[in-house]
Amino acid sequence: MKRPNVLIELDAAATPNPAALDAAAGCGDEWTASMNPKFNLVDTAEGLQPLLAEIALHETVAVDTEADSLHHYREKLCLLQLGVGERQWIVDPLAPLALGELARLLERRELILHGADYDLRLLHRTFHFKAERIFDTMLAAQLVGRPRIGLAALVEEYFGVVLPKKGQKADWSRRPLPAELLEYAADDTRYLEAAKVRLREELAAKGRLAWHGEICRRQIAASRQTRQIDRTESWRIKGGKHLTGRAAAVLRELWHWREEAARRADRPPFKIASNEFLLHWAQWIVEQPHATLEEAPERPAWLVGSRLKSFNGALATALALPRAAWPGPPPARGGPRRALDEELLLGRILAARDKIARRLEMDPGVLGSREALREVVRRRPQTAPAPDEGGGLMDWQLELLMPAILPIMKEGEDGPAAAGIAQMGDEPTSLDGADT
Repeated sequence: MKRPNVLIELDAAATPNPAALDAAAGCGDEWTASMNPKFNLVDTAEGLQPLLAEIALHETVAVDTEADSLHHYREKLCLLQLGVGERQWIVDPLAPLALGELARLLERRELILHGADYDLRLLHRTFHFKAERIFDTMLAAQLVGRPRIGLAALVEEYFGVVLPKKGQKADWSRRPLPAELLEYAADDTRYLEAAKVRLREELAAKGRLAWHGEICRRQIAASRQTRQIDRTESWRIKGGKHLTGRAAAVLRELWHWREEAARRADRPPFKIASNEFLLHWAQWIVEQPHATLEEAPERPAWLVGSRLKSFNGALATALALPRAAWPGPPPARGGPRRALDEELLLGRILAARDKIARRLEMDPGVLGSREALREVVRRRPQTAPAPDEGGGLMDWQLELLMPAILPIMKEGEDGPAAAGIAQMGDEPTSLDGADT
């Protein structure tokens, strides 16, 4: 049933008038949700106007999003939650709404987000959204050294409120959404502004406000860039990147089979078949490199019908490929000696980073990621990089890390790193470890 076109501005003390309740009678959960005193639901053009007017009165807006990547092949924005002053608003992007004006209005506000990277990228992809100023509460929690940085943990610690977890795996593309899921979504912005106040004070007390600002600016810049994905190598999933030859051919063909099946069914690939399933079939060829389709293991019971037929077709294609069509190993970066040299230097730099992080009471990965430090090793700097020339490291990270890194780098190939290589000889060695 189509619900009445009424939007009630709700707060903790709001009580819908009897006439509005009578008008809403029989309209089900969707209307009940829009009457909830914990949020305003915006799914009509008329309901959007009060939100635009409210945002115009505030310089700061709390923002969160919900998408459907756990339930569909191509994810899309399904909800946009906004905390404006003391009110929580939930905008339905799947409703017939023109949201360009809302997006442009939000771009000119300071946005408070928790883990902004995903939200900003999703908004950019949906609205070509370009934020100007943000405050990321998760990054702030990391910088001040909090052991638990999730929003629920911060809300519980700061405000003594335990947030429910029932909506974490929900299908946000469902319509209508039940009231309890909308309440869950509204809670994601309800405490952000108050949390920002507390975290800003802690950042200031530790002298780390400038660090936070630099990270937020980098996040804004990154959200406007389209990530380039090498589709020709996407099939090299974790656990199978070492595979070559016929086993790699099987993995590649089955990965493409899964992608096509997921696209046709509009489901995420992991709901078609797990990575472990694909690797199981590749491992079969590792163990029996000359096996034929007739010798293949029994297919699982859940693989039936047209999907079984397409799976068998992909497997047959892979097994029939000539040797010249088998994938080779992924391209190596640098020669074996240089790669080993880099790993030795990287290990020493990571140890230096960890020591500094302990002094700062900060997670080492926040101070400098393994990949960013690996890039420093590749560049072999002998002096501190100029501002904005630190590769993956930001200026505040360079200031903290370079005094420890430069002495290690200056030792060069005549230092302990080269000596370590000489002692190891030609034995295969791996120094990759978990990044703490």
